[in-house]
Amino acid sequence: MITIRFATGLSAQYNDATHIKWYPNGTIGLFRGSPDDGHTIAYVHNGTECVIEFRQPCKVRHDGINLTEERALEMVLEKLQNYQNGHSSQLVELKKRLREFDSRTHLWLSEK
Repeated sequence: MITIRFATGLSAQYNDATHIKWYPNGTIGLFRGSPDDGHTIAYVHNGTECVIEFRQPCKVRHDGINLTEERALEMVLEKLQNYQNGHSSQLVELKKRLREFDSRTHLWLSEK
């Protein structure tokens, strides 16, 4: 897959493009298969202001689907300092609830 991102903000994604070839005049060809015996898909002409991204097709990951309780707690601990702005009521509630946990016995006070 090759994506061309133009300076105007427009982008074109060529799912079948697998190879590129630079020509002496500055033109770049996009091909499915080898540039010598493959199928021509498109050309980017010399002087075109763009970025050409050549990458494998990607998939979207959503870690929330497979998020374990242990990983969720690790994420909160990792980002705890970042929660200060706009989350003060949640931090207050978290602190109140954690007072009920005995760190020596690893039990909640209600379980003793």
